[in-house]
Amino acid sequence: MRREFLVPLILGILAFGMILWSPQTGWSLRGIILGETGSVNNLALENQSLRSELEALQYLKETLYSVAHTYVPAMVYARYPGNVKNELLIAVGELQGIHVGQSVVIFPFSAETSSIAKINPFLVGKITRTSKESAVATTIFDIEWKSAVRIGKTNREALLLGGNNPRLTLIEKKTSGIQENDMVRNASRDFPYGLAIGEVTNVGLSADRLYEEASIRFPYAIGELRMIYVDTAFEDIRESQ
Repeated sequence: MRREFLVPLILGILAFGMILWSPQTGWSLRGIILGETGSVNNLALENQSLRSELEALQYLKETLYSVAHTYVPAMVYARYPGNVKNELLIAVGELQGIHVGQSVVIFPFSAETSSIAKINPFLVGKITRTSKESAVATTIFDIEWKSAVRIGKTNREALLLGGNNPRLTLIEKKTSGIQENDMVRNASRDFPYGLAIGEVTNVGLSADRLYEEASIRFPYAIGELRMIYVDTAFEDIRESQ
């Protein structure tokens, strides 16, 4: 066998043996032999970046307020002839563990999966009155509603004002502003932190041009809700703290 083929053959056998014994070391050696050190380095950098992202997500998970939620489904009573948006009368009450202050959410229907996406609840309102077998939930569409929220990946702070057309106000102007379709999430201690509310739309300036303002797009029509869910765990835990 000619000498120019002998060295590559020996190195190839060595690399194959290293792959069987230690895959990571073996593939690195193979890359060096084949001149693929650049690809190996790129892969190492990608792995480092992924580890950094995982660490950041783990930190976020540990710092967010986390509770075990218990959702009680509730049918919504019809209110004819008027279709009131600011309140929902529901068919569960104190006998089912419902009391004032609990969060009311929906799970938007997903056309893609033909199922309820229970990993992504949206805040609708809170329980404000109860009886033995029924309760009233005041919704975000109530003119008296005010709550703190955060917007998008940069967590821009805003004040949510309720009404027939709820809006976001008192948003500080910045170079990197809020954008259409940014997610609006709860930042008030009265409800689970980070609970989705809707998406940003119609971004503009306030009348005095000192702040940004925006409207909210909701994944539901309040007048068409037939069932909502009451979070019976969060208020109990918050009161115990």
